[in-house]
Amino acid sequence: MVFPALYLNWKTEGKYAVRIALMQGLEMSVGYDFTKNLRLNLIAEMNGQTALLQQEGKDKMFSHLYMIAGFRPEIKIGKKISIPLTIGMNLWRPAQITDRTLKSMFQDKEYYFRASAYASAGLKMHL
Repeated sequence: MVFPALYLNWKTEGKYAVRIALMQGLEMSVGYDFTKNLRLNLIAEMNGQTALLQQEGKDKMFSHLYMIAGFRPEIKIGKKISIPLTIGMNLWRPAQITDRTLKSMFQDKEYYFRASAYASAGLKMHL
C-alpha cells in the first residue's frame, strides 16, 4: 500500500511567533514573548496512533485520533532549555477497529469519546 504524505514546517520568529507544522500530525501555534524567558502560545494540535492486530482470526487495524487546543506557556531556562506547560481541552477523540483493507479506510465506524481536560509538561533541549 502506498501512503502519500505532505510535510510542512513553517514558522516566523520575533516577539510574535506563528508555527504550522505537518511533521508528526498537525501542530499550529501563535505565540507572544512577554519577557525573554516567558512565551505564551495559543495551540491546536491533532495526532493519532494506529496498531495492526488480529481479532477472531482476521487482520484488523485499530486507529485513534485526538485533537487538543489550549494555552502553552513556555518558560525558557538559558538559551537551550525550556519547559512547555500545556493547559487546554482534548476536543475530538474518535477510535475505530476496521478490516485491514483499503476500502475500510473510507467507511465510518467511529466511536467518539467526550471532550476532556488536558494538561502536560515537557522539557525541550536544543542541542
